[in-house]
Amino acid sequence: ISKSNLNISFEISYNPHNVGKQIEQAIKKNIDFIVFYLEEEKNKKTFKIKNLKTREEVEIDVNKFPSNVFKVVKSKAD
Repeated sequence: ISKSNLNISFEISYNPHNVGKQIEQAIKKNIDFIVFYLEEEKNKKTFKIKNLKTREEVEIDVNKFPSNVFKVVKSKAD
């Protein structure tokens, strides 16, 4: 994905189990961000973005997801 000179590489996992192991793998791969859409997020109609470097989490409304993902990631990449 690319927007405003921001390149984002990503992987998708549809397995809601073993989230801890998925986070460990992402850290090993030097991935900066994880996006969660699990049962809690579905119920709240949000996505959760976790910065693996700072451990900061941000929730984004599902209707504003694409545009706001770029804002969150870009603000942390600058």
